Amino acid sequence: MLKKFKAYWARFKKTILTKRMKWVLSLGALFLVLFTARAEYVLWRADKILTEKGFASLAGEMLYPYRHLLIYQEKGCRVMLTAFFEGRLMDRADWAAQACLEAGTEIPEAYIALAGVREATGRQEEALGIYQAAIRKFPKDASILFKSARLFLKANMGDEAEKNFIAAATEVPQNIGVQVDTLAFLVQRRNWTAARVIADRVRSSGQALKPQVNIVMAETYLKTSDVGSAQDQIKAASASWKAMSKEMRGELTKIAPEAVARISSNK
Repeated sequence: MLKKFKAYWARFKKTILTKRMKWVLSLGALFLVLFTARAEYVLWRADKILTEKGFASLAGEMLYPYRHLLIYQEKGCRVMLTAFFEGRLMDRADWAAQACLEAGTEIPEAYIALAGVREATGRQEEALGIYQAAIRKFPKDASILFKSARLFLKANMGDEAEKNFIAAATEVPQNIGVQVDTLAFLVQRRNWTAARVIADRVRSSGQALKPQVNIVMAETYLKTSDVGSAQDQIKAASASWKAMSKEMRGELTKIAPEAVARISSNK
């Protein structure tokens, strides 16, 4: 009788434990589904807040509890890195960049964040090394090329900066900001052949330009023997010349002396 009771009790405990285990597992699975759904909603909200209002710190705080889920998806990493970095949450940005890469989400933004954190904290050589590794992995990514070019320039590495500026401008011909920065750099380097290519690209965009840009373009055309195009740019800039600050006029005189001389003499 006792043996039968023990056998019955063993079967009963096994059944109860199995049901309890199933219940626990089901509850855990439900919690995971709800948590994941909540993370997706928060990601959507944070992205909207960043895009429409630019509230990076708020977006970063919203995303932080879900960081371990977000590192496995590209959008999650992008939004999280943007929020942390733009919100000046450097430790979190550094962690997120490393975690995304370790999780296999290898996106350019992760390398940019890693380098950006190091640049912001005075570790310029480390930042340069990260950019060089990123360029090997993403040789045609304009953001990496452009940001690395600016850091190379800051480090007085002119040849490397020039190479990456030109490469970035080539990859995004429609980005006038990149074109203009590249043009200004090339004019200062007196690389008139490359500067002419960029100047033609900017002119063909048809976009309204700041008078400073017109002057730099005029200098480029003068140095490449296209006086007609230079005169068009000088005419566009002349009306705004006197309204410019003394510091701006002085800087332009250094960069584009011939164009400035023509404006000053009303030629």
